[in-house]
Amino acid sequence: MRPRKIKRNNLQAIAILAVTLTSTPLFMINDDPIFNKGSLVVRVTAQDLPVSNAQVRIISPQKSITNYTTNRKGYALNDNQTELRLDSGSYEIEVVKDKLKAVRVKAYIPEDGFVEKIIKLRNANTPPIPVVPNEIYLRPRTPFLIDASASYDIDFTEQADDEGQVANSFVDEFGNPNGKRIESFTWQNVEESDKGTVEISPTNAPEAVIKIDNPGTYYISLVLSDGIEETSHPITVYCDEPLKKIKDLPTPKAGHTSTMIGDKAVVIGGWNRTFLKSVEEYDFFDDQWRTLSPIKIPRNHHVSLFLNGQIFVIGGHNQSQLNGIDAVEMFDMYLEKWTTVSRMPTARYSLGGGIYNDKIYVFGGHGGERKVEVYDPVSDKWETLPDMPLPRSRHTVSLVKGKFYLIGGKGTADLIQEFDPETGIWKTKNKLPIPRYYHKSVVLNDKIYVVGGYAPATKSGINDISTYDPVTEQWQTLATFVHPIDVHSLTSYKNSVYIFGGEGTIGKTSVLKSVYAYNPKFAKTADPE
Repeated sequence: MRPRKIKRNNLQAIAILAVTLTSTPLFMINDDPIFNKGSLVVRVTAQDLPVSNAQVRIISPQKSITNYTTNRKGYALNDNQTELRLDSGSYEIEVVKDKLKAVRVKAYIPEDGFVEKIIKLRNANTPPIPVVPNEIYLRPRTPFLIDASASYDIDFTEQADDEGQVANSFVDEFGNPNGKRIESFTWQNVEESDKGTVEISPTNAPEAVIKIDNPGTYYISLVLSDGIEETSHPITVYCDEPLKKIKDLPTPKAGHTSTMIGDKAVVIGGWNRTFLKSVEEYDFFDDQWRTLSPIKIPRNHHVSLFLNGQIFVIGGHNQSQLNGIDAVEMFDMYLEKWTTVSRMPTARYSLGGGIYNDKIYVFGGHGGERKVEVYDPVSDKWETLPDMPLPRSRHTVSLVKGKFYLIGGKGTADLIQEFDPETGIWKTKNKLPIPRYYHKSVVLNDKIYVVGGYAPATKSGINDISTYDPVTEQWQTLATFVHPIDVHSLTSYKNSVYIFGGEGTIGKTSVLKSVYAYNPKFAKTADPE
C-alpha cells in the first residue's frame, strides 16, 4: 500500500505498527484532515449585476453535495464567509436561480490555493408568443381589423397593487429597463405582390387595419419583441370577393344534380328543352370541364350520391315516365361505365337523399311523398322503413353529425325535421324564416348552406345564401345571390359552396349555364371600429 501524503508544515505523530509485504497494511494516525485545503470564492452575476438568493450547489470529487445561498453582493456564503474552505481537488459548481438559466461549471482547487469563480447567469427568456391568425380572408378595398393584443410573454407576470392597478414599468429585478413583457409590435409586408400591396396602419401597434385593393394572395408578418428576443409570425392574406363567377357549364341545365368526387364535381342529367342524359365533370384543380359517358335513362329532379368509388343515380322523371322513375344507375369511376342495379321500391321524383353508415337513404318525393327507403350497395337490396310523419317533396336532405335534416318542400315550405337513422325518431325543429321549395342545400363545416328556391307565399324566386346551424337551430343570411335561383345544384369543396346552373324563376326564365363559387370566409370581413 502506498503511504498517503502527509500534510506539510505541521508536526505529525506517526506510528508505524507493522509493515509486511504480504498481509499487514500501513496504518497512519493523523488528527488533521488528510488532504490540504484550498479556498474557493463563488460570485454570481447577471447583466453585470449581483444576483442574490441564488442556490449554489458544490459537488465534490466524491459526489457529495454542499448547498450555499448567495448574499446581496452575489457571493456564496459559508457561515457569513465568502471564502469557502474545501479539500483540494476537482469540483463542479451548479447555480440555479428563478427566471434565469441554470449554469454548471468545473473548478479545480489546488492545495493551499485560492480560486475565484464569477458565474454569469442570463435571463431564461422565452420569446413572445403571438396570438394571431395564420390566415386572413378579406374582401378587396374593405378595411380589416387584425388584432394581436392577445399575444403574450410567458416570462412576465404583471403585479397589481391594492387597487388592482398594474404598474407601467419595464424594469426587471436586475434593473434591466427592457423587462420581460412585449415591448414592440411590428407589422410588415414580407414580399410585394404584382397585384398590389397590403396597406397596414399603424405598423407598430397591437391592433392594425389592413386594406388591399386587388384580389390575390399576400404575405405579411407580425414581429414581437420583449427587448431581449423577438418572434416573427408569418400570415397569409387571401383577398377576394365571397361570391364570384367561374367557368360555365358546357350545357345550360336545370333540375340536374352535382356530386363531389375528390377534386372533381360530376353534373348529371337535368332538363334543357328536353330531359338530359349528359354527364359532365369539372376539375377544380385544372379549371376544366370534360364529358363522361351519359346515363342510360334521361332524367331530372333525381338524386345522385357518391359512395365507395361509385355514383348512384336514383329516381327522377322524364317524358315517358312523368310519374317517376324507379330505375337506379351506378357509375364506376374507374371503369367509367354505367350499369343498372336493383330498382327502388317506389318510383318517384323531387325526392331527397343522403348517405349514412355506407347505406343510401331516400326520403319522400312525388309518387312516394311519405316513403323512406334504404339501399345497401353491398347486398344490392332495398329496405322500406316506416313512413315519414308528413308527406314531402321538392325538399332537401342534409346529414350533419349522424342525423338527417329535411328542409322545406311543397306543402311543408317552412318545416325542418330531424331524423335519427339509429333510432328512427323524428323531431320537428324551428321553422324556416323564409318558407321555400325547389331550393338546394349542402353541408360545409357542420352547417347547412341553403341557396335560393321558390317562395310559395309570394310566388317568386329567392336569391339568398343562408346557413342553418342544427345545434343552435339558428338561421343566418350571409349574402344575396346575383338573381333569384331554383332547381340548381350545389356542392361543397374546401372552403366554398359551388352553385351550378338552375333557373332564374322556375317556369318563367330559361335554364342557366353559370357556375358560382361562394366562400363564406371572405364574407366575414371585420370592419374596424
